[in-house]
Amino acid sequence: MQENNLIVVHDTSPALVKEYSGGYQLSLYNGHSFKLKRGIDFGKPTEKIKKPILYKAGAETIRWEYGVFDRYEILSAIEDVENGFFMYRFKCSLVKFIDGNEIVVSEGYGSANTRESNVGAASGFDVANTKLKIAEKRALLDAVIKMARLSSIFTMDMENDDFMNGAQTITAEKADDFITPAQRKRLFALAAMDGMSSEQTRDWIKAQGFASTKDIKIKSYDELCNKLQTINNLGG
Repeated sequence: MQENNLIVVHDTSPALVKEYSGGYQLSLYNGHSFKLKRGIDFGKPTEKIKKPILYKAGAETIRWEYGVFDRYEILSAIEDVENGFFMYRFKCSLVKFIDGNEIVVSEGYGSANTRESNVGAASGFDVANTKLKIAEKRALLDAVIKMARLSSIFTMDMENDDFMNGAQTITAEKADDFITPAQRKRLFALAAMDGMSSEQTRDWIKAQGFASTKDIKIKSYDELCNKLQTINNLGG
């Protein structure tokens, strides 16, 4: 499939893997080989898991050796500032340039949120940025494991599968929730920056199809914010 100079194909050349005392040696279809080191590129932090976990360092080594670069897209995000809950879901595309075209050889997905068990008693505000980076990392690991066909040898981090299974459900549920008081205040603040009074803002919100800000749901919130940020006057 080709669209806007982008060709989406999945790589059909898995790596040939041989185990040695310090880790694994991977050989590619073109004869090139490289090594992944135990304790650096992968490991088993607990004996409870059956397969070793591919670490980010190992994923980046594989990506480099395959000659692809990583590109990320955030698919969904929940930033509930009132309750301190943050959730992010990413797609990672591994891309190679061939004859002037961008070839997507693999795609992976990852999510993370601030209610994961490893957060402990930490505030969601304190770990939000960390979870953003973890979601991105999980997407990279998923894409790399798929590209090199290494799912029989490596797993991702221990928590990812559980959270990926529930990520879409969480997003859907939150999308139908009504916005928080803090988010309602933000709408009025954005309108005030455009010179709109509170009464004018209420009229504008009614013109968008809502009786009041209390009737606005999460799924409509970003669109309304974007509209207010581009308004130069009341008629905009």
